[in-house]
Amino acid sequence: MATHSAAQSPYGDSTGLVLETPTPLTSPSGPQNHTQQVQQSQRQMQRQIKQQSQQVQQMQRRMEEQSHQMNLMGQQIQSLRTRHAQPDAPTNGSTAVETTAGALRSNEKSELGQIIDQTRSAQLHDEGPELEDTSGPNIAPDMIIIKTELRDENWRLRCDLREKIDAHKAVIRFLRDNVTDSEERIANLEGQLVSLVARNKALERSCAHLQKDLTTEAADHLAELNRLRSELMTSEEALATSARENRELRDQRDEVAFTPDPAPADPASKMCSQHHEGTSRHTSKPIDKSFVRVVPHE
Repeated sequence: MATHSAAQSPYGDSTGLVLETPTPLTSPSGPQNHTQQVQQSQRQMQRQIKQQSQQVQQMQRRMEEQSHQMNLMGQQIQSLRTRHAQPDAPTNGSTAVETTAGALRSNEKSELGQIIDQTRSAQLHDEGPELEDTSGPNIAPDMIIIKTELRDENWRLRCDLREKIDAHKAVIRFLRDNVTDSEERIANLEGQLVSLVARNKALERSCAHLQKDLTTEAADHLAELNRLRSELMTSEEALATSARENRELRDQRDEVAFTPDPAPADPASKMCSQHHEGTSRHTSKPIDKSFVRVVPHE
């Protein structure tokens, strides 16, 4: 009987089934990067599960084909048994069956029934029964070969399937652990997102209050600026009026200072006026206009 080794790792076995090793999750550098890594890991897990399902379906199809072949062999054995049970029927079996047909005619029914029962029991149980000593003179060599091949093939297929199922279970456990860890991280990220949203709303309310206060303060400053501008215009008008009045007063003073006295009518008054003019010529001086203060017009 052929022996088979167990699976060497949870991601592959000695029968040729190679599973894709899932990439372990790394520590995220930020909420967005972690969310992308979680989504990528989930997609990778889905692809691996799909691949494993396809491989399991292929194994099931192989088992069905082997079962069909075993059923066909059982039907062949049944036909041989039917032909040997009829002495007049033509036989197309092997040379060993033809030469031992007379000897097997008495106990062939029971022996072939045992072979079929053992073959079916090997399909239903995990471990087939030990190979019995069928080297007696009443068992055909073809029957022994068929029985041995059927049981060995069944046992080999069951070992392969058991190894692959164990590997699939290990991978599924690993993926389930990763999914649980990813769900916990997603829950933590959702909590952080809710906290950030609440803080954002609080900041928006604070900004709205500050904007309202700034708008009110700007309106107050604009009103104060308009008031100061109005006072400045009033002051400019008053200054212009004062400058105009100063110019008028200065012109009047200049006219009074430079106006000549009228000439006397008689000689005596003329002499008096000449004497007065000569006296004033020695005593009075012309007005120096450089000392007159001129108020500029703003």
